[in-house]
Amino acid sequence: MVGDPKQSIYLFRNADVTQFKATRDRILAERGGREVALDTSFRSAPEIIGLVNTLFSAILGADRLPWEFGYDALGVTESRQPPHTGSAEILITPPSGKTTAERDPPEADALAAWLADLVENKRKTVYERNADGEWDERPVTFGGDCAVLIETRSRLHLIEDAFCRAGGVPYRIYGGARPIMNARRCGTAGGR
Repeated sequence: MVGDPKQSIYLFRNADVTQFKATRDRILAERGGREVALDTSFRSAPEIIGLVNTLFSAILGADRLPWEFGYDALGVTESRQPPHTGSAEILITPPSGKTTAERDPPEADALAAWLADLVENKRKTVYERNADGEWDERPVTFGGDCAVLIETRSRLHLIEDAFCRAGGVPYRIYGGARPIMNARRCGTAGGR
């Protein structure tokens, strides 16, 4: 049996994550099976995994209830070598309201301003392997180096508006089976 119970996102399709735990426990206790953690990242960098482990060990630490699973810390493969060590930043916006509708616009503005600053001031480095197998480095650009993952598209318009207010941060919307290639154009002159 292979799976990640923390990705039990299909509750709306009547998925029952408690069955995962019950089946695992039965295999271990009754069949003499063993649990093998697939806990090594071959893609990410130590700095990213360190942040993920710190955050999610606190958020997903409990496994008291049948549908809860504790957090298993991730490791990074030893073949992951500098210079591409990675970095992580957390944006925290000051409280701006009690409801989600009140908090969303300032959060979207902070995201847009951070992305614009990241690119304009060349604050991050991108590493790419060249034809000789060596690593070339260059500053981050909007041309495929940045991605924003969102929980739901219901408030996507707030991010689009914030990107426009930040001077026209370019974007494409990808979702579902097909990308939306013609994103709404900002009404500002001199956009990116």
